[in-house]
Amino acid sequence: MDDFVEIFRDEQSWKVDMLEDVLKQKGIPCYRQSGAVTGLTVSPGLVSIYGPESIVYIPSERVQEVKDILSELPFDSNKTVIKERPPLTSKQLTLITIYLVILGLIAGLVIILTWK
Repeated sequence: MDDFVEIFRDEQSWKVDMLEDVLKQKGIPCYRQSGAVTGLTVSPGLVSIYGPESIVYIPSERVQEVKDILSELPFDSNKTVIKERPPLTSKQLTLITIYLVILGLIAGLVIILTWK
């Protein structure tokens, strides 16, 4: 089985749809992962840090071919080709920690109040 790598990520689904359509037309295998990149898709408060995204994965041996395709699409592919996200700031980490503590306290309170 081929090793798949991330080639494209964007918060605007129309761009991902367009890339997927072109890849399928050219016979290039791909798959898409959608949701919050934070991995916490059920948590709206944390999703808003980066917002939901779609990521396209392709076989590693087809990267250059897909980069060439991206350069021909009608949007700025330089902004959306996979780049490393900046690390979370200390403020964001603090807010995530507070959020998770509050969720834990709520869960504990629910357990205590429903304990029979």
